This record gives sequence, structure tokens and C-alpha cells, in this order.
Amino acid sequence: LLLTWEEEGLLCAHYLRKLLEFCNLFQPAIPRAALGTAVAYFKRFYLYTSVMEYHPKEIFLCCAYLALKVEEYNLNVDQFVHVLMTELRASATEMILSYELMLMQRLKFHLTIHSPFRPLEGFIIDMKTRCPHLANPEVFRQKADDFLIRSCYSDASLLFPPSQVALAAIRHAANQLKLNLMNICLSCWILIRLQPMMSCLH
Repeated sequence: LLLTWEEEGLLCAHYLRKLLEFCNLFQPAIPRAALGTAVAYFKRFYLYTSVMEYHPKEIFLCCAYLALKVEEYNLNVDQFVHVLMTELRASATEMILSYELMLMQRLKFHLTIHSPFRPLEGFIIDMKTRCPHLANPEVFRQKADDFLIRSCYSDASLLFPPSQVALAAIRHAANQLKLNLMNICLSCWILIRLQPMMSCLH
């Protein structure tokens, strides 16, 4: 029995949700960059591979493990599978180690991922340094982060540069907080332009 492309899409979406849930099981929490990398690996893998060839319930674990290694989150395979149920750990370990090279080959060994979580952090730092009139730029973080998590379920990361997705998250957060992002940006730009003039006057 062959699946239609719509059915394959539904299966991938289900296990993408499982991937995000699995990554939230770790204590301490894994970095957001590693989460973004795991999601990117999963999506890129199934751009070239059918779910009928490799089942997503196996591949999502491999993507998460490889992402943690690439993002230098120190965790060996035994520690990695420790969050699974005891009876699944041995088989999961064997499967992850046997599929790891195949996964890298299917990804064409392009393992460096630029996810939108890093630009988001950069934008928040930029607002802290360039917008002194903005009381607390950290208020953007939670709502923008939620936006990026939701964007993982879409194809946005395959269609747009990470910085644009992160900027969309900032704009979404501003709208949710009833803040005018255009006014904030304009005020920052005016301050930057006026700084050289003010220093000359002093």
C-alpha cells in the first residue's frame, strides 16, 4: 500500500510534533539553536526521502541526536536515550548509531544550520544597546519564541532567510504587546543619526 503525498505530509507533521516534544524532555533544556537544527534536519531529510523508505519515528530521534552533536551540546548516546522508556533504550541506541551516517549522507553533509533562533537573540541584544528608550526589550522574547516554535510546523524555514523569520517573530510579538515596531525602529534610527552631532557639541 502506497501513501499519497498528503498522507506523507500528515505523518511528517505528526512526528515533527513528536520531535519538538522529545527535545523538551531534556533537563537542563537543550539550546534553542539545537532545536532549530533538529527541525531543519528532519525537514530536509524528507525533501529527498519518502516516509515509506525510512519511518519518521526513527528518523526524528536521529535528527535530534545529530543536532545536539553539531551544536556541541555534550551528551553521549546513552544519556540521550535515557529520556526514553527503559524497554526502548537498547533498540533506540542501535538504531541511532546505525542510521547516523545515512542521515548525514542524505543531508549531503551540510550540517551547519542557520536557524531563526540566533537572529532573534541578536535582534533583542540590538534593541537593548540601540534603543535605550525602550524600557524592557525582554518582553519580546517569550511571544517571539512562541512564534518561532509555531513556525517550525510550517515551511517558513525552507522558504525564507532565518533573519526574516526572526524579524517576523519580533513584529508578531510587538503586535501582541500593542507596541508600534515602526515607531521603535524610527526612534532608534534617529538616535543613531543624532549621536555624532551630539558628541560634536560636547
